Amino acid sequence: MLLILFLLIPLPTRAQKGTEKALVRNPFIPQLPIEETISLKKEEPVAEKKPSDQKLPVAQPARNILEENRKEQQLKRERELEIERQRQEEIKRQQEIIAQENERKRKLEEEQKPPQVTITGIVWNTEKPQAIINGVVLNIGDTIFDSQNEEIKINKIYKTGIDVSYKGKTWTIKP
Repeated sequence: MLLILFLLIPLPTRAQKGTEKALVRNPFIPQLPIEETISLKKEEPVAEKKPSDQKLPVAQPARNILEENRKEQQLKRERELEIERQRQEEIKRQQEIIAQENERKRKLEEEQKPPQVTITGIVWNTEKPQAIINGVVLNIGDTIFDSQNEEIKINKIYKTGIDVSYKGKTWTIKP
């Protein structure tokens, strides 16, 4: 039993005795880490910067500062004017595109509209069918002109209406 007590009691090492600094530790005894006694590299203390070492901005004369402010304001105005000019040009381009599109639509609508004629009568059950258009008696193959001097040619006459050619298209007009 005495032997067991002897093993449980930690023995002082040489480093603890102070006789010699030891880097080797007893692995069987729980210990706190010890600091290294040998330093490979000495750390040099960091020198604090004095306020006199730092370069302070040199005060510029008030004239230079005012001149720089004027230049900055002028550049800002020029940029704003350029942006406004570009915006105005874009608006003009958009207006031109809209005007061209409207003109194209108007022409397309004019081409798509049937001729403006008034049919007041139809004679259809004869060898020679006839129609009374705008107060004029017309036969198949006759040509009249509308208010814009566009040609209207009568192709067929039916009981319910007439077929005409107008601006390259065939239209059926009913009374």
